[in-house]
Amino acid sequence: MIALEDGVFLRELAPDDAPALLAAVERDREHYDRWLRWTPRLRSVDDARALLASLAPNGGFHLGLFRGDALVGGVVCWNIHPHHRFSEVGYWLSASETGRGLATRATAAMIALLFDSKDVHRIEMLTAETNLRSRAVCERLGFRLESVRRGSHRFVGGFKDHLVYARLVSDPAPSDPPRRLLVEPEFHALLDGLADAWRKRDYARAASFFAEDVSYGDPTRYRLHGRDALRGFFEDDEDREQKVEWHLVVWDATRQVGAVEYTYEGTHRYHGTVLVHVRGGEIVSWREYQHVDDARDFAAWSASG
Repeated sequence: MIALEDGVFLRELAPDDAPALLAAVERDREHYDRWLRWTPRLRSVDDARALLASLAPNGGFHLGLFRGDALVGGVVCWNIHPHHRFSEVGYWLSASETGRGLATRATAAMIALLFDSKDVHRIEMLTAETNLRSRAVCERLGFRLESVRRGSHRFVGGFKDHLVYARLVSDPAPSDPPRRLLVEPEFHALLDGLADAWRKRDYARAASFFAEDVSYGDPTRYRLHGRDALRGFFEDDEDREQKVEWHLVVWDATRQVGAVEYTYEGTHRYHGTVLVHVRGGEIVSWREYQHVDDARDFAAWSASG
């Protein structure tokens, strides 16, 4: 048994816990089936018993999370590879228990057990791209976003992309856990929000997409530091309408770095490329390389070589 707080603990589930497991899933089925790949197939006590029995041959086990006598969640070790020493871990938590940090603490306890007592070298966690709570748990625990598995698992309503997070036993636990990392659709949304703010000349909102300590500029022409300086730079628009169109967008989610081709129209028409670094959902570095071309659109300009 692993105590997490007064009256809340983890213990390994046995076959006799199958009825409690099924009952816990049924209480919050809609909540679980939206995100978990195993709960839609759990429809009877026999199903629950079979799930628990299927883990041991692959080195896995299921730690139930209890509040007193009530099963309110759990952390699953799906496997431990005997030679490569890697494992996959997932968690589940009753809707009534969310928002208390229990998912993070319970998963942290499983990670410590695998690294310290099971000689595991690498742990993976998979989470649906749109499951922001689970992504936050992974990132708080020092897992690195490594890749995206497109359409990897089938859920109620269809297939979903999954993010692969991983942590090695040699990776340091974060003392200051990062805020959630952006994936590609969210980076596109950030750019679109910025373009909309410029178009509406809402420069306070435009500046809000950037970090307090942002570095912004064109290395050959100007360099600005800080959000306040950036807002003043945006406001000096010579009373002209502002418009930006993004063209090619490349995003590296693991490094939180993007490269974007764009056309900006304000005092002049500019075509160019910007390198963007994001930290904690905010732009911390914006380095643009641009060319004034009032005569040609982007296609004609880029075709000119």
